[in-house]
Amino acid sequence: MARTFNHAFAPIFPEPQAHLSEGALVPSLLGKGAMSKSVPGSFIALSDEPETIADKLAHAVSDPARQRRRDAGEPTRCSLYALHGLYTPAERVDSIAADCRRAAIGCLECKATLAREISASLAPIRERRRAIAQDPDYVQDVLRAGAERARPLAEATMCEVRQCLGLARTQACHGRESVSCLRPGASGQG
Repeated sequence: MARTFNHAFAPIFPEPQAHLSEGALVPSLLGKGAMSKSVPGSFIALSDEPETIADKLAHAVSDPARQRRRDAGEPTRCSLYALHGLYTPAERVDSIAADCRRAAIGCLECKATLAREISASLAPIRERRRAIAQDPDYVQDVLRAGAERARPLAEATMCEVRQCLGLARTQACHGRESVSCLRPGASGQG
């Protein structure tokens, strides 16, 4: 939307840029695709308690080639191994991979380790969530303060938009100079 408006009128809106981290794609617990709140059973919520995380991981799809505990596995075929890469210390991830390949650990042990790592990682988030839940006015205060800071910026931006659309009541927007509303490369002559 920003790109379309900027191209048609003037570069007013900043275009969003992707900031991908190591966990840009977090694999689904169902074995295919990414975790998604819209797909039941595919995700771990940030608010999930350790028991819930352990239960979800216990039922998660792992290496399909491992039918029995004594079957050697291939971690790269297991979506849970990718989760280990996000939550488990690197030296432990290497050990898990080696143990899986030689059937020294089973999928349930691997899942239990992962559950502990994810639970420990999410503990500060759960604690902060509990603290915020104890103070219902806090969220409203934060939203109100954010709106007060954003309002002048939004008003100035909308004034520029109205100018470009020919809907402005005045030429200047809140003390700011008038914007050029020609498309890039347009001459302004019809």
